[in-house]
Amino acid sequence: MITAAREYEESEEGYISSGGNGRIMGYFSYNFCLGLGLNGVTMRKDALNADRNGDDAVSIQEAYAWAAQNALAMNAGQHAAVWPSGCGWFAPFRP
Repeated sequence: MITAAREYEESEEGYISSGGNGRIMGYFSYNFCLGLGLNGVTMRKDALNADRNGDDAVSIQEAYAWAAQNALAMNAGQHAAVWPSGCGWFAPFRP
């Protein structure tokens, strides 16, 4: 399970503008979609921003890392999380 914020935090949303458009969206949701190649504000295809290894695909680890880092930059009080934290198939992003 991936969450936009830790248990003691609130996941925030705000007005996000892009390409002359704007809408209220969750910071983590916006960045998760953007990492996967969809701009959630313009609803247009974008680059695979989370593709860190350049293989033209985005793994769940890459998507989580991209969204967590960028949501945190938009709201310093929101830290994405993954549960269970010790699961072997997914190493949580640690800035």
